[in-house]
Order: sequence, then C-alpha cells, then structure tokens
Amino acid sequence: MDNLHNGHKQRLRNKAKEDINTLNEHEVLELILNYTVVRSNMNPVAHKLINKFGCLANVLDADEKSLLEVDGVGEVSASFLTLLPKILNRYKHSKVNKTSKIETINDAQAYFLNIMDTLDKEEFYILCLDKGNRIITLLEAGQGGLDAIYLDIPKIIRQLILYDPARVILAHNHILSDAYPSKEDDLTTKNLVQKIENLGIEVSDHIIVSHDNTYSYRLSNRLSKL
Repeated sequence: MDNLHNGHKQRLRNKAKEDINTLNEHEVLELILNYTVVRSNMNPVAHKLINKFGCLANVLDADEKSLLEVDGVGEVSASFLTLLPKILNRYKHSKVNKTSKIETINDAQAYFLNIMDTLDKEEFYILCLDKGNRIITLLEAGQGGLDAIYLDIPKIIRQLILYDPARVILAHNHILSDAYPSKEDDLTTKNLVQKIENLGIEVSDHIIVSHDNTYSYRLSNRLSKL
C-alpha cells in the first residue's frame, strides 16, 4: 500500500512540474498536504477540505481551528495551510522589492498592483523615494477590513521624518468596489497631502488598486483639485 501511495504522489508531483494548471483544485491541495504528511494518502482529506470550504482559496483562507475540524487534518497540516498565503505574500513583497526605481506612473501602478492584487482586506502603503526616484522604503501605513482603513497619522509623520524621502507615493486598495476614489478617499488624501507636504516632502501620486485595475490621482488631475 505504501508503494501504491508513493507512486501516486510521485505522479502528482511530476504532473505539477509539467504544468500545475492541469491539476484540479483538490489535486493542488493534495500536493500541498503531501509535503506535510509523508506516509498517508491525503487524497480523501483534500476532497473533504474542498467539500467543506468550497474551493482551494477558501481552504487557504480558513482559520486553523476550522481546518482541524476536518477528519485527517492534523496540527502540522492546518498550520502550514494557514501559513501558505502569508508565505506567498512575503514572496511577492520580496520580488517587488527588487525594483530599485520608480520612473513613471505606470511603474508605480505595476508596483502596487503586484503587492495588492491578492489582498483580502484594505491596506494603505506609502512608498518613499529619494531625489533620483530610487526606493528608500515601503511603509505599511494602515490596515482595515473590507471597506475601511485606520491610519495612525502621528506614526506616519514620525516614520517620514525618520526616512526623510524627497517624494512619496500613497497607495491603498479597494476590496468591495472598483478603483475609483470615494469621498472618504479624497478627504484622507487631502489631509495626508497637507501634512506630508508641510514636512517638505512631495506627494507624487495616490494610487488605488482594485482587483486587476488601478486608479491614479495624478493621471486624473485629481491631486491639484483636492
């Protein structure tokens, strides 16, 4: 029986190496589980998880307690499944951070789209640039829920004084709506622009990301109208 399972696992790995897009969602989940449980057949467990949560994305978004309710899911598997989206997000941040310069608005839009397109809650970032448009740092300025973000303005000001950028680009994402700015977005942008520019720092743009779309305050001539 072990040889049969091992042969199936190897065939699944080979199939994934050839083209992972040919795998069904339960097969992708089984592939993941095989790396957490070596000697058991995880195919039935993968099916149970998909049946309970509906799809692969919902399984990976589930909390550890809910995962442990599924027969065959142990603590190691549940922990790894909940960590996987965070690992992938860290990978995306690392990959994007290889970018050393932001020369154009298109560069900035692509930069933030890479970071934000898979987020499941609203987040706010401030990208700090030097005079040569080289990236100094990316500040995680706020997090929220599905349709709101809390910003700690005094903390943001302290961080900007610390890094002393020549210019910054603001960015946040929308989960439940398109990328077009709301009245609250305009008010927040106006408030931030005033406080940041009072430090002698230029606000080059505010970019909103929604799914696979972006909105630029600069391209829309919206910054000057705030």
